[in-house]
Amino acid sequence: MKTKTLAVFYAILFLIGLALAGFSQGIENSGGYISGTSTNYIKFSGSNDLTLKSTTADHMTFGNVEVDLSGAGNYKMTITDDSYVTVNGNLTLNDSLVLKASSSGMASLITNGTISGSLAQVEQHIPSQDKWHIVSSPVASAQSNVHIGSYLMKWNEVDTTWTFMVSTTDPLNITQGYFVWSSSAISSPTDVKYEGLLNTGNKTVSGLSYTANGYSSGDG
Repeated sequence: MKTKTLAVFYAILFLIGLALAGFSQGIENSGGYISGTSTNYIKFSGSNDLTLKSTTADHMTFGNVEVDLSGAGNYKMTITDDSYVTVNGNLTLNDSLVLKASSSGMASLITNGTISGSLAQVEQHIPSQDKWHIVSSPVASAQSNVHIGSYLMKWNEVDTTWTFMVSTTDPLNITQGYFVWSSSAISSPTDVKYEGLLNTGNKTVSGLSYTANGYSSGDG
């Protein structure tokens, strides 16, 4: 009887160990609230890559967050394509971060403080082909090759026209919008990846021009 009881006990411990091992690699939240003020501090660390998943808007909110993982992946923290994560304080990345996207949606990361540290990859999904979509870069130093295989246009204020961007090294300036057309005729990709430092804080736009030129489409 004691032998059988011990066997059951060790089996339960083994199952608990498996559960903890799996849970240690990610945090999943599908309804309950995880919340904190901007003065709270949480550090994600360990030897595994980490996944954050929160499928209800505003249901996973942290204060100050630091990510310092030693996992094997190129992007050690992943926010899934159906997740909403808010950081009320500052986000410090000692390791790289990926925000996933698919036809199901795009990961949402809202930061009310600053972001510092490693590069991030932000995926965007163009929801339908053969239509124009307005896009803007979520990272610094992105170039037009992000949308290689698609038609990309930028606004020309002087003559109020959109012009095609043919170079793959044109900068995609932050705070600036662009038109992108993913054509089914050339089997263009509908998922793109921006890589760079995440934009953070308020941005000042300066040097805007205004041209009164009498074009049929209006002034610049």
